[in-house]
Amino acid sequence: MQKLKEISRIDLILNCNTRMLRQCLGAKTRRVVHKTELLQMGIRLEFHTHCYQNGRGDRYAFCYDYGYMELNKGRCLVVKTITIKKL
Repeated sequence: MQKLKEISRIDLILNCNTRMLRQCLGAKTRRVVHKTELLQMGIRLEFHTHCYQNGRGDRYAFCYDYGYMELNKGRCLVVKTITIKKL
């Protein structure tokens, strides 16, 4: 029972992260934001469903279909899965 509660708690965090990344993007397919903006929204960056590394070595963390890559100067590139294939 305890394990099921923990899985439910993590799934709730992942769904919240996904919702916040989707809200951050709005109608855009990718957007650069300050990391502090994501943190102020309440996103928990330590929770993600999977990672993706492109041919250039850029590493993205994803929460289901929405992800982000940390850039320099405290910025993050927020993307939707479909856009990653075009980069």
